Amino acid sequence: MTTPAALRVWRAQFQLTQREAADWMGVTLTTWSRWERGLTRPTFWEHMRLEQLLAQAGYGQKNPVKVKIIISPSGSGQMQPLPMNEFIKENMRDVGIDVEFEVIDWEAVRNRRRLGASAPENKGRHGINNSWAYWDPDIGLIGPGSTFMKASGFNWGGYSNPEAEQLAKAAKEELDPQAQDKLLARLHEILVDDAAWVWIVHDLNPRALAPNVQGFVQAQSWFQDLTPVTMK
Repeated sequence: MTTPAALRVWRAQFQLTQREAADWMGVTLTTWSRWERGLTRPTFWEHMRLEQLLAQAGYGQKNPVKVKIIISPSGSGQMQPLPMNEFIKENMRDVGIDVEFEVIDWEAVRNRRRLGASAPENKGRHGINNSWAYWDPDIGLIGPGSTFMKASGFNWGGYSNPEAEQLAKAAKEELDPQAQDKLLARLHEILVDDAAWVWIVHDLNPRALAPNVQGFVQAQSWFQDLTPVTMK
């Protein structure tokens, strides 16, 4: 069945907003949004409807959309990147998208991300699967949603939306935290609706602790504090 990641990639491929995709499928915006967030799944018949619409657009199992994605086999705290990417590839195939991977090491992925999609090194590549640590708005929202921070390497695909650009600049200049939160929330809504990125998974590495390990508290970010950990 169609997964949230497959729906987001499909929508990005056809450059549709969530509302446009919902209208195309004949469902409500709320229904489509819930599909993309994994709160509900399309029924069998809705999945078949999606395949029919792809066929009408000239795509499907016999003539899939072909894309090439840059990935890495390990690095940066990724869980199981190769089998996870293969799972994504299978789901893309279900909605008429044929994915080819270019597998390179993690540092090479980072360099290719900084260069951007228009660089000669990235010619013929349609996407990059890059694990990301969001510890400030520049990395999580402002960089990916604007062009004025292009040198940062956070906007690989050259995403550009005038409203997003204006919000990103306003958030950068706003000093009041509550006002900034409102600007960033709206920017986040636009990035999701435009499918500027396809959020695949929230990485959480599995951990097993021996019974004598005490005081470990899972951090809500990548930065784990080990100072309270003791062994008894």
